[in-house]
Parts: sequence; structure tokens; C-alpha cells
Amino acid sequence: MRRKIGTTLDAALYRRAKETARRQGRGLNEVIEEALARFLAADTSRVSIAAQTRGSFTVSERALRTVLSEDLYGPD
Repeated sequence: MRRKIGTTLDAALYRRAKETARRQGRGLNEVIEEALARFLAADTSRVSIAAQTRGSFTVSERALRTVLSEDLYGPD
């Protein structure tokens, strides 16, 4: 069963999708449906590296500021 939905897209993204559909001789709906199906089929259960490592390392604010202020391209 198919369902009709309404949504909004960024104008540039809409133009790209519309142009892709035209070049491929397909309808815009077909292109969007395929893109959504591919996205949902991808392994979206992966947790981001930031989420995986959150809380793994503790460092004082002073140490962090020291590291961030280091000149990586200095004369060393």
C-alpha cells in the first residue's frame, strides 16, 4: 500500500533530485523513494565515534587548554 506524504526540502536539494530524475527518465517520487529506502537499509545502528567515546577520557581544563594552545607547526 502506498501512502501520500507532505514534506519540505532544501531548494538546492530539490533541484538536484529533480534534475537527477529528469536525466534518468524517472519520476521525482521514484528517486526520493529509492534514496529513502537506501538510507534506511544502511547500517544506521552505528553509534557515532563521539558518542562511543563520550566520557572515556577525563582531562583537566588546564591540560586541555595547554594541548589546544600548542603550536603544531612550531620549530620543534
